[in-house]
Amino acid sequence: MAINILIGIGGTGAKIVESALYLLAAGVGPDDTVHVGLIDQDNSNGNVERTETLLNLICEIQKELANGQNRLDWVNAR
Repeated sequence: MAINILIGIGGTGAKIVESALYLLAAGVGPDDTVHVGLIDQDNSNGNVERTETLLNLICEIQKELANGQNRLDWVNAR
């Protein structure tokens, strides 16, 4: 079993991780778990926050689909 680790360093690294997350969510990449790490000293630019938000949304969608809730709730969407 392979261990997949994706680390983004700085604002540009967060943007690369964000792009990779879109690819992973679309099914491009490994079938195993991917561990994501973000390192940035300057949180004021928002790149890390946007990437964390995307990661949390992807995890939430995966949990709902795994529980058999295979529909989108457009009324309570954020």
